[in-house]
Amino acid sequence: VSTQSTGYQRRVRREKKEKRKRERSRSRSRSRSRSRSRSSSPDKKGEQRSSITIPMTEYERLRAQMKKDRESRPLKPVRKERISEEEKKKRLEEMQKAAEAHDRERFKRIKRAEEKDKMEELKEKLLREKEKSTFLDKVNREVYSEDNQITVEDRIKRGIHFRQRGLETES
Repeated sequence: VSTQSTGYQRRVRREKKEKRKRERSRSRSRSRSRSRSRSSSPDKKGEQRSSITIPMTEYERLRAQMKKDRESRPLKPVRKERISEEEKKKRLEEMQKAAEAHDRERFKRIKRAEEKDKMEELKEKLLREKEKSTFLDKVNREVYSEDNQITVEDRIKRGIHFRQRGLETES
């Protein structure tokens, strides 16, 4: 008998004891009560009261299931036949081959993931560079292009305005 089963048995005994205690306290409180009994028939010795059926809780269902499982299990563990040395060696070789194959696959997956990460970094880097260059190109076109039809006079006025503005903030 393992220590778990004895602990379990103690717990079950303790729960039964607490349950009996609760039932006793309920019956005492009912007898002291001045109100009518809830049972359909008068309380006589030998007759049982009709009680309200309470649905089983999940805990009770699990306990019942565990009890059924425990009863269906054999008491003594069934011993397996001993494996011959040849069978042991054969199984060991199979396990070693499987481990090697698993390691090879794992290294392949790691290598593929690293390559994928490198490719993504490269793509991101190229995108950033392209975005920078397209942004600068766009700004340059807007400022210096002839499409905007800015005359030399407008550019000179703009330059004078910004220079004067800079002088005012300094003084």
